[in-house]
Amino acid sequence: MNATLARPPEAEGSPVTIGVVSLTAYGLFVPGSARRYGGSEVQLARLCRAVAARPGYHVVLITSGEGPFTTILVDGVEVRKLPWRPDAGSRGKLLLAWRLRREIARLAPDLYVQRCLGIETGLVGSECRRRGVPFIYMTASDWDCDGTYDRERPAWITRISHRGMRAADLILTQTERHRAMLRATYGLESKVLPSLCDLPTPAPWPRAHWLWVGRCEQSKRPDLFLDLAQAFPAESFVLIAPVGNDPALFESIRARARQLSNVRFLAGVPYHEMDQYYRAAKGLINTATQEGFPNVFLEASKHGAPILSLAVNPDEYLTRHAAGICVSGDWQAMKSQLSAWCSDETTLAKMGESGRHYIAQHHATERVLQAFLSHLHSLLTRPKT
Repeated sequence: MNATLARPPEAEGSPVTIGVVSLTAYGLFVPGSARRYGGSEVQLARLCRAVAARPGYHVVLITSGEGPFTTILVDGVEVRKLPWRPDAGSRGKLLLAWRLRREIARLAPDLYVQRCLGIETGLVGSECRRRGVPFIYMTASDWDCDGTYDRERPAWITRISHRGMRAADLILTQTERHRAMLRATYGLESKVLPSLCDLPTPAPWPRAHWLWVGRCEQSKRPDLFLDLAQAFPAESFVLIAPVGNDPALFESIRARARQLSNVRFLAGVPYHEMDQYYRAAKGLINTATQEGFPNVFLEASKHGAPILSLAVNPDEYLTRHAAGICVSGDWQAMKSQLSAWCSDETTLAKMGESGRHYIAQHHATERVLQAFLSHLHSLLTRPKT
């Protein structure tokens, strides 16, 4: 991280200013924050840094974190932090929404970007429509596309969120599957923009452990990973599961993990320290029932770790590109496949290399960045109506 006090961009012509809203991305720019983030925020942070590194662009990120309002420059991104407290409750969330609305209205970017359906979508979309500023909305998971969000949130929040989604000048999804979901559920058209991911040098074999990474939430089923660890006592398992929206589940998973001698439980690892766990992984195990295009899949594939997935296989990439195996919800098949993999390092290494090839072909930063900037300039240069 390269952080300094914020300053206006140098006046070489007129840079394109992009406003990005992600209230939970602060820890990806200032490590140590208690603000929890996931793969959606990781992807948006990568996009911010990639765009900011290009001449002629000024990226302003509106986020939130502990302490008073501050503005700093991190890796070329102007980070504007709104005050947030982890114990603020419902009143604090409403206050943060009010502060966000005020900040959105105060700034004057050429275009706004927001990712992951929420009340922020409505606030950004409404302000952009009022001012005639282009708005790019990016989906982040199945929840955003198949109606699950609507069933899990109060009606008044979904109304605000939908208003913003429908105000978007462009919707970007991660996969063709999400594109079809969005059309079927909401009657909205979108375009596909793959996630960004660059290749490091390959990690050597043999490797040490089976890896699970994700927020400790019921939909991700970390308990099933512990079931696998219990069924394979001779294998080593690493469970990285920061607390999610269910503290009781987190405590039960942590307590059970501590009873298994072949499980190492980590309640959270800073993003910049995660590579070591992927590089030492025999494979990534995913037990979620619902995801977007999990960022953990990209992280595993770029380090050559094959993926064993219970149900998630975005655009069939695991099977089409031989980067792993999805058992389509069949738990017995999951256990059988892991048993076969435990004694077949050659297959693991081959699948891992296929995953790396897939990343290079579809997710390289320069390739995805060019596509994003093309979308951006199409919006900025279109005739005003």
